[in-house]
Amino acid sequence: MKTIICIDDEKLSLDTITLICESSGHKTLGFTSPIKALEYIKENHDNVGLIFLDLMMPEMYGLNALKKIRDNETTSNIPVVINSCLSDPEEINKISKVKQTDYINKPFTTSQILDAIETRLI
Repeated sequence: MKTIICIDDEKLSLDTITLICESSGHKTLGFTSPIKALEYIKENHDNVGLIFLDLMMPEMYGLNALKKIRDNETTSNIPVVINSCLSDPEEINKISKVKQTDYINKPFTTSQILDAIETRLI
């Protein structure tokens, strides 16, 4: 079973997504640092099946992290679900144009997370 990676600087959001994933039987790793998460993903890309990624983080903007994931040949096909309270239609439109990337608005529901896992986990 591949691991679900959750990246969010807000501990409550990170813990919530991790709990939902784990309660549905999935191995999950949570990171508050997108830089550390990207290092892990690059080194363990064969074992990563899905990434939940926040946008608004102080260490690195989520779209920049997404670009690093998509620009790396070994990680470019890992599905990513952006979870953010973003309300800018332009930014949401940018996300929708990136391959294998979905968007969930915060506050998210358990069913949204489970649906994303069901449809995107590789």
